[in-house]
Amino acid sequence: KFATIGKGGLPAVMASKNLKALVVVEGSQKVPVAHRVRLQQLVTNLHQRIMGWEGRETLVGRGMTALDKDTAEVHRRNRKGLACPSCPVGDKEFIHLKEGPYAGLVTYMPHVSMVQFAGVSGADAYYQSVKYSDVLNRLGLCRQSFVPMFDWLVKLYQRGILTQQDTGGLEVRNTLEVALEVARMTAYRQGFGDVLAEGAVSAALRIGRGAIDLLEHVKGHGIVRDPRPGGLGTMEFEEIVNPRGSHVASGGSPAYAPGRPLEDFIRHSERMGASPEATKQAISTKSFNPGRYTVFSEDWFSLFNCMGLCNRAQVNRFYSAASIAELYTAVTGLETTPQQLMKVAERSWNLGKLLNVRAGFGREDDRPPAAWFQPLKKGDQEQYLTDYFKTARLTPQDIDKLLDDYYEARGWDKKTGNPTPQKLRELELPTEKSLAGDALAP
Repeated sequence: KFATIGKGGLPAVMASKNLKALVVVEGSQKVPVAHRVRLQQLVTNLHQRIMGWEGRETLVGRGMTALDKDTAEVHRRNRKGLACPSCPVGDKEFIHLKEGPYAGLVTYMPHVSMVQFAGVSGADAYYQSVKYSDVLNRLGLCRQSFVPMFDWLVKLYQRGILTQQDTGGLEVRNTLEVALEVARMTAYRQGFGDVLAEGAVSAALRIGRGAIDLLEHVKGHGIVRDPRPGGLGTMEFEEIVNPRGSHVASGGSPAYAPGRPLEDFIRHSERMGASPEATKQAISTKSFNPGRYTVFSEDWFSLFNCMGLCNRAQVNRFYSAASIAELYTAVTGLETTPQQLMKVAERSWNLGKLLNVRAGFGREDDRPPAAWFQPLKKGDQEQYLTDYFKTARLTPQDIDKLLDDYYEARGWDKKTGNPTPQKLRELELPTEKSLAGDALAP
């Protein structure tokens, strides 16, 4: 499951319908291609560029995980690359632990994400992280949802808000053993796990005693990327505005890594099909506006979803709106332009937002956790919420201004945060109350 499926909510929908699995059978019909030679030329060029990328060898050998030198070597000995069909990158992980306390464990995952339990580091932290992810996967729990929820429970227990009387005698310490037991209880709704099974917000309301005030979430989803260590980029801002809550993939941009020059942002905006006018509004000579730039990232992500293309940063870097238009025309025979495709992508994103509106969400739900405006303590250091280039600390008022910019760039109402009827007419989307209720701005 992981974030790939679990956080999207599909397992919950399947469970509500008592659906255990989906079986996909290979069809017997061929996919008609309008211009086979043209398509082959485009695909060959794309493949050659990927194979010649200087970062490919490192990615294939070590995966996506950022590890110190010694731990990276442990990872290299225990992994093999795992690829989707036809992918020349193979950025996922097939892991067979040959050493350590869980030797013999065989599992797979999009990439290893290190989790720091108390007093554990290096190779031991690696083994525990692999075990943690494997158990959550087998239990059908989304890692990106459960891990921050468990960290929150530890914090509640340390402050005396959560007690052993609440947990049925379980001492909630920051150890792998306790985390796995809480995961098992949650998956099977046993004891205190029944309180957690409905999600962290529901659990906080049932626990009471101020538990909700310590919960860092957006629309019920735990935070994936805290902006205080690295600054507010598009992925962090996307957590605030994404209709589904704290998701980051659709906010991908050069801000994924620290210290990227503005030239990278300009080049990537061109790749994503952003107009020169919109790019000038989003990028100045000294910085970029994450509110406006995130719109580019969302529509880019939406285009890949519409086309069934992989949006991993290591793959989408080789595409552009122009090249996708060429591929689409070669396959279908329907001549199209990058601008037409990006309009389709924008329409798709707005449709998702309308479903969010119908569920009762508005601007008041597009807000960061209060904890972001408090210092994050790392040893003797304190980290504050700043802009991406770390030139200034950000306040709630600064975030409100970025939200205004985001809604304006989207053509949405700044007061409600919802698409306006004018924008929906422009995108040829319905404005009927049956789709969005009474929440659309007049």
